[in-house]
Amino acid sequence: MKNFTEISHEWNISLELNGNFCTNVTLLEEEHILSQDAVWYGLPIVYFVSILLATCGNIFWIIFLWRSSRGRRSSNVLLIMNLAFCDLLKSVLVAPLRMVELHLFKNQEATYHTINICCFINCFELYLSFVGFHTVMAISQERLCIICFPFYARKWLNQNVALATIFLISAISLATSLLYSLFYSQIVIVHPTCKTAYNVCSYTFVLSTSRALGARYFTLAVTIFYYIIPVIVVSISYAKIVVSLKKTIEMLKRDVFDGQSNHPGRDIRSKEIMAKASNSADKKSSDKNSTSKGFSNKQDGAPLRHSVKSTLKVIKSRKSLSYLMIIVAVCFTICHGPLIFMSLFMSFGYRMDNNTIFVLILFKWLSVVSSVINPNVYSTNKRAFRRQ
Repeated sequence: MKNFTEISHEWNISLELNGNFCTNVTLLEEEHILSQDAVWYGLPIVYFVSILLATCGNIFWIIFLWRSSRGRRSSNVLLIMNLAFCDLLKSVLVAPLRMVELHLFKNQEATYHTINICCFINCFELYLSFVGFHTVMAISQERLCIICFPFYARKWLNQNVALATIFLISAISLATSLLYSLFYSQIVIVHPTCKTAYNVCSYTFVLSTSRALGARYFTLAVTIFYYIIPVIVVSISYAKIVVSLKKTIEMLKRDVFDGQSNHPGRDIRSKEIMAKASNSADKKSSDKNSTSKGFSNKQDGAPLRHSVKSTLKVIKSRKSLSYLMIIVAVCFTICHGPLIFMSLFMSFGYRMDNNTIFVLILFKWLSVVSSVINPNVYSTNKRAFRRQ
């Protein structure tokens, strides 16, 4: 933990950086975005609307998914529920604190109270972002396994594995966010006008030279492991999923037109997908015991019970759900990326002014926008979730 002398020293450095802002009052009021009343009082209104939409949307989807007894046993639905729960916590806890932090810390000095609140907000926001990123990556791997490697999916994709994955993601994310926020959270002073000073909680790095190097390496590692690697893994996974689904659907459509259910030149993977899809459709009419048995135990040497048309319908349902999760992944990347890269730039010595503080506040709001968009994306194809 930081001692009070260290906190005060860093806070005074921030004060010196802003100390020359009142040399020209006219220039300050014209050029600094936060000095505009429409911006200063409009930000809480925008936050409030975003909080309301995100809270209502995510509560609806958590209840909708939880009420399905079969959904609670689906690894995909459990991971999506975890993502929705993170969005809900972000909208009901982090966003309201961000909305009032400028007014909460008005004309206050850097004390244990304010720095502890800053550490808590940063820790919780980072924790939810890290959990969200790795949950999106876990969903992409679940989709990849069930579509491209269906028989492995029967062995690995179950409720226990999904819960263990969620626990592991949460534990690692909590440890990382706790260390990051305790060491590098700071209070930055904002002067919207010469007569007013506000303290803004941020991840800036106005630190001594010895600590600045550690902040740089820590932030770079966080950016790589919690943003760049997940983005690469998710992109490759969904690219493979799209290509595999396209080939399989084209092959099944040819069978429909030809009136054939067993084309001699069909790829082995397409056969696996078709068998898995047919077997998944049969689960609706079987009990839990018969579901746990292997596909070959009841159907050795027997033809598939569903026609190619019904198999094609199941594959298209998986395609629509995969496309929904691609949109969620893209939105998550766009909305959370700017704040992560801004912290990275700060760790390499980028200096902050009042307009940079406004950009920082705007980037914090973008993470709330992600929580607003996700429930609306889910709502575009509710039937795909019902089939899960």
